[in-house]
Amino acid sequence: MNILFTGNMGAISNYFFRGLSREHKLVVHTAQPGCKYSGKNLEVYKVDDLEEKPLDKVFETYHFGMVVYFSQALDEAVQVFDELEKLENALFLCTEYRIENFIYISTNDMVQINVKEKSSRMILVEACENMCRNFSAKTDMHILLMRVPYLYGCAYVQNSLCRWICSLVDKTPMECRGRSGAVTDFLCDEDLAVLINRIADEPITDSYMEMNLPGGNEITFQELGNVLERKLDWCKIEYGNRMKAVPISFKDEIARHQYGWFPLHNLQEDLPAIIRECKQAKQVKKPKGLKRWLGRYRNRVRIAIELLVLFGIANACNALCRNNIYINFIDFRVLYVVIMGTMNGLSAGLIAAFLAVIGYGAENLHYSTWELLFYNVQNWVPFVSYILVGAIAGYTKDKHTSELRFLKEEGQILERKYLFLSDLYNKAVENKNRFNNQIISYKDSFGRIYAVVKRLNTTLTDEIFFEAVNSLEDVLENQFVAIYSIASNSNFARLNVCSKRLNAELGKSLKLSDYPLMYDCLQQGLLFTNKSCEENYPSYASPVMREGELVGMIVLQYVEAKQMNMEFSNKFMIIADLVRDSLIRAMDYDSVTQQRNMLEGTKIMRPEKFESILRIKRQMQEKEYMEYVLLRIHRDERDLAELSELVSGMVRANDVLGMGADGEVYLLLAQTSGSGLDIVNERMHSKGIHFDEVSIS
Repeated sequence: MNILFTGNMGAISNYFFRGLSREHKLVVHTAQPGCKYSGKNLEVYKVDDLEEKPLDKVFETYHFGMVVYFSQALDEAVQVFDELEKLENALFLCTEYRIENFIYISTNDMVQINVKEKSSRMILVEACENMCRNFSAKTDMHILLMRVPYLYGCAYVQNSLCRWICSLVDKTPMECRGRSGAVTDFLCDEDLAVLINRIADEPITDSYMEMNLPGGNEITFQELGNVLERKLDWCKIEYGNRMKAVPISFKDEIARHQYGWFPLHNLQEDLPAIIRECKQAKQVKKPKGLKRWLGRYRNRVRIAIELLVLFGIANACNALCRNNIYINFIDFRVLYVVIMGTMNGLSAGLIAAFLAVIGYGAENLHYSTWELLFYNVQNWVPFVSYILVGAIAGYTKDKHTSELRFLKEEGQILERKYLFLSDLYNKAVENKNRFNNQIISYKDSFGRIYAVVKRLNTTLTDEIFFEAVNSLEDVLENQFVAIYSIASNSNFARLNVCSKRLNAELGKSLKLSDYPLMYDCLQQGLLFTNKSCEENYPSYASPVMREGELVGMIVLQYVEAKQMNMEFSNKFMIIADLVRDSLIRAMDYDSVTQQRNMLEGTKIMRPEKFESILRIKRQMQEKEYMEYVLLRIHRDERDLAELSELVSGMVRANDVLGMGADGEVYLLLAQTSGSGLDIVNERMHSKGIHFDEVSIS
C-alpha cells in the first residue's frame, strides 16, 4: 500500500518509518523545517521541493491507499491559524482522488478545557474535527481521528522534549507551559507507527471513528523534572501554570480492543539515548571566520598543501640520492608531477610541472650559469618532459572525472525517467483495471445491467423501491439516492425510500412548486440536471411517467463535481429507465390484482400479501432506507367492512391496511415517526378508533 504522510511532521523521528517502510511505500510531504528522513521505500518532499511538487501533484503521481495527516496543533503549538485551510485541502484531494482511508492525528489537550474557557485555538481545533465528521458523512471515505499526548522519538527532532533537554544542556532554564502537578503523558512515535501499520493492514469499516491513544508514560511535570535532574548535570525548570495547549493523560480502550495495540516504549528507559542525541546536536556548531573560509575552499587548500609538501619531498629525495649509483637515475620530480596530475587534474599537474622546472633550474644553477642553462637547447628536454607529463596526467584525470560526472548526471536523468515511466505505468495499470472491470464484469457491463434487470424483476412495488436504491448506489457509486411518488393533480411528492445518508436530511414530502425548473422538466418527461447549481435543487432527477402523467421521480440529491458530465448522466438515465419500467409494470399489476389481494368487500389486504409487504419494509428499515410505524387496530365489535371504510379515509395512499397472520387488523404507516404518529392518533381517536403501536425491532 502507498501511504502519504503530511502536515506537521516536526515531532516525528526517522525511527517512525523503519517498520512501516518494510511493508509499504511511504511518501512524506511536509513544509516543516528540520525534518530529515531517509530509508528504503521512503520518498520525501521537503520545504525546497514543495514549489515543484505541491500536494496535488503528489496525489497525481502516486495512488494512495491511506493518507495520514498530522495536525499543526500537536506538541504545544499555539499558532495554528491556517490548520483548517490545509486540512480542508487535504480532505478535498482525498475525495477527488478516491482515497479510502484518512487518519487525522491531533492533540488531546482540548478535552480538558471548559466550554467557557475555550480559546480561538481550541475552537479552531474543534472545527477541524467537525470537518472530518462532515466529510465522513458526505463521502465514502473512512476517517479516523487519533488524539495523542506529547510525541517523542529516540532521535533528535524538533519536539517539546528535545527542546527542553537542549535548553538544560545549554544551562538555560527549561520553560514548561503546564503546572508542576499536572499529569501528562508521552507517546513514542515508534509505538504510533505500529498502530498505523495495523490499521493499514486492516482499515476501519466505520465511516468515522475516534481514538484517544495512551502513551504509557503518565507523569507529572514535577516528576519529569526530577528525572531530568538525576540524568543531567544542571536542571532548572520554570512552570507556566497553563492548561491550554498542554497535552494531558487521556485514553480509551478502542485501539486495544480493535487492534490489540498498547504502547511498549518506556520514557525513562529512552531518556539516556535522547539526551545523548541532544548533546551531539548541540555540539554541531556553524563554523565562523577562518573555519568557514577553510570549509568553502577546503579542496583548493588541500591541493596547495599537497603541491608544496610533495615538492619538498621530491627535491629532498633527489638531493639525497644524487650520489647513490643505484638510484641516482631516478628523477623524483617526474613522479611528483605524475602523482599531482593523476590525483588532482590538469591545473594541479601543470602547477606541479612548473614547480618541478623551478626545482630543476635551482638545482643546476650550482653547476652552471642561468644563461647556459636556459639557452642550451639540450637542457630544455627536462623542462618539456615535466610540462608534458603534467599535462597528460592532468588531462587523463579531468577526462575521467568528466566521464564520471556525465555518467552520474545520466544516471539521475534515467532515474527521473524511470520515476516518470513508473508513474505512467501505475496510471496505465489503474486505467486498465478500471476499464477491465467495466468491460468484463463491473459497473457498466452488459452483465451488470442484466444483474440490475434481474433484481428489479418483481411485481411487488416496495421490493422494487428497495432493489432500486441498492442498484443505483451500486452502479452509480453514489450514496444519495431518493425515490418519490406523486399523486394525480398533487403539488407534493411523497418520499418512498432514500439512501441511509439522506434519511435524516430529507423531509417526508417535497413541495413541487418550490422547484419550478425541475418540475417543468420532469412534466415533459426529460431528465433534470442541475447545471446552473440552483440552491436546494437535487443534482439529477429522472421522471417516472405512466400513460403521459408524472407519477414519481428518481433523484440523486448530491453528486461529485466530476460526475456532472454526459457519461454519468447517460448511465443514470439507463438505470432510472430500468427502475421506471419495473415500477410501471408493478403498478399495472397492482391495479389488475387489487381486488384479488383484498378481503372481500373491504380495503384490507390479505394476510399473505400484507406479510410480504411487511417483510420488505422491515428490510428497508434495517438498512435505514425508510422508517415506518406498525399499528394494531382494535375492531371494537365493528365488522371488517365498516372498519376498513373508517380507517382508509384517514390515511395516505402509501399507507397499508392489512390483516396479519394472527387474524388481527394492522395499519402500516410508511415514512412516519413521532410527530406524524401524533396526527394519526388525533384523527383516529376523533372517529372512535383505538390502536396499539407494535414494536418493529
